[in-house]
Amino acid sequence: MFSIGAKPTGRPPSVTGPSGPDTLSSVNGRGVFPGKRGRFWRTTLLCSAWLAACGSPADQAENQRAAGSDLDADSARFRAAYLTSLTFVGFRNPPSLAHIRFENRTDGDRLSLSYEGWVAGRDEWTSVLTVRDTLPVPRAAWRVVPVGRARIRVGDGAQIESLSLPLDSALIRLEALDAISAWSSTTGQRETLRSAELTVGGFSEPGLLLQQRRARILDAPRADTVSQAFVLTDTIGNGLIILHRRALPDVPASVWAWLDGERIEWSDALVLPLSPSEGTPGRWSLEVADRNITLEIEGSEPTGEAVSASGSAYRMYPVRATLSFGDERRTMAGIRIEDVGP
Repeated sequence: MFSIGAKPTGRPPSVTGPSGPDTLSSVNGRGVFPGKRGRFWRTTLLCSAWLAACGSPADQAENQRAAGSDLDADSARFRAAYLTSLTFVGFRNPPSLAHIRFENRTDGDRLSLSYEGWVAGRDEWTSVLTVRDTLPVPRAAWRVVPVGRARIRVGDGAQIESLSLPLDSALIRLEALDAISAWSSTTGQRETLRSAELTVGGFSEPGLLLQQRRARILDAPRADTVSQAFVLTDTIGNGLIILHRRALPDVPASVWAWLDGERIEWSDALVLPLSPSEGTPGRWSLEVADRNITLEIEGSEPTGEAVSASGSAYRMYPVRATLSFGDERRTMAGIRIEDVGP
């Protein structure tokens, strides 16, 4: 794992307040979820009222072309939210972690962007992307828009192929590689799991990249539910993904595992909350009917939680897990994402 820059000094700003382009500043997460809150260290890429401070005129022209100047009548008829998220877990011990979120919201003929990204260091979460901007609604309002100094390459099906974030302290690059699996989200968007590589400065680490997408019409009633996702790896290239669209003990979760070159899939697994150990944010067990498989997961610090400018809330923290099947036991590590939104 790695650390980006030094800890900041001085008075923490507000959640949305800028502290200058490409600098680190501290911010406390809002109390949306119960439990202990961790520390966030925010790198702010100023791309709203401060757009001129974070990109050259050439950058801004490129971003406007990417957003498109023609309005699509269908996009402007209703208010909608579109969320694309990238979650990376490396294969080292402990693994490097990253969580990047791109939220687009339409309201009439305007598109509001709320983009955030975090990387886990040794004992803290470091913010590597914070974008707030408003643009004309493009023809495809759900597409991620390159803004400021962020460089995004998109491939087939609007899947993000690479993301580059040039900060003063380091160049961060996340690159998607070979496809492992693909499926449709609950709202019909294509989601994928791919091998990937995360580079920070001169340090690179291979791992797994989960790309999730969903959408919601804002004027429709909103289900008051929390979703959760676990992404786990080990040091020899195995991986396990748990997607729990409604984080309730009696609601089945979808599980994909890649162990020793073999893919295993369950759609009837139950994720049961357990009493957490002292000083930990949570503990869970995974149960699969009629299978001799057990998985115990425990969260650890640092915990990061945030509320985006658009009101979506999420919490994330590292986890460690023990997977047992037959006579074998595997130790894995990764991340848990708890989400309310868009």
